[in-house]
Amino acid sequence: CSLDSGLPAVPGTPSVTGKLNSSNKAVISWNTVSGAAKYEVWRSTSENGTYSRLITTTKLSCTNSPKADTYYYKVRAIDSNGNTGAYSNIVCVTVPGQSSAVPVITGKLNTSNKAVISWNTVSGAVKYEVWRSTSENGTYSRLITTTKLSCTNSPKADTYYYKVRAIDSNGNVGAYSNIVCVTVPGQEDVVPVITGKLNTNNKAVISWNTVSGAVKYEVWRATSENGTYSKLITTTKLNCINSPKANTYYYKVRAIDASNVAGQFSNIVKVTVP
Repeated sequence: CSLDSGLPAVPGTPSVTGKLNSSNKAVISWNTVSGAAKYEVWRSTSENGTYSRLITTTKLSCTNSPKADTYYYKVRAIDSNGNTGAYSNIVCVTVPGQSSAVPVITGKLNTSNKAVISWNTVSGAVKYEVWRSTSENGTYSRLITTTKLSCTNSPKADTYYYKVRAIDSNGNVGAYSNIVCVTVPGQEDVVPVITGKLNTNNKAVISWNTVSGAVKYEVWRATSENGTYSKLITTTKLNCINSPKANTYYYKVRAIDASNVAGQFSNIVKVTVP
């Protein structure tokens, strides 16, 4: 004969594992328990703290994407009569915030003399903040929030410092990246190179190269190399034809940008008008 305790049978105890998936979400998995109709997953932020029921499921796994923190999970089985089994082992999973994922950034000037800041993809990030300062250890201001992996910035001529941080879907902000320095030149840093000659009509022809960022050019003239120069013309062209009285003249040119910032003067050329 057999003895019957009179107590209802209860399902067994699951064996649980926990890990992060490639999206930085906690994945809790367990084995099939004989007699179980469903399972409860419980979670706490401390191993011996208060656990809250996270989900009841018929599956053998649960994917959880809470805010960045360390979490403790345990599972118990429930049979078709509502009898609950003992809790499983406890597993610990640390869900990283963006503080655990820091962009690595680079900075450079493009061909238009604009600062281009670029960075790598950060796992779990949904957007990025770009911050800028005029000194490495100074006060940084948020320049832009973007979902892209680069930012093109065209401030006034100066030296700028940039850093970037990632933000995840829960609003967690990460640690700042490395700092990169980019010097944005004004026209004072970009000097035309000029030539001077006489044309067939004995007129002085002054020519120069295109200066990046320039919107116009000033041509200055004097009758001695170290004398007083007067502005001859402001032009958007890359040359100037001058027909003064017979004499020896000295010319120099400077570029002007869209902010009306004047660059340094070019080299000086001498043209003798017969």
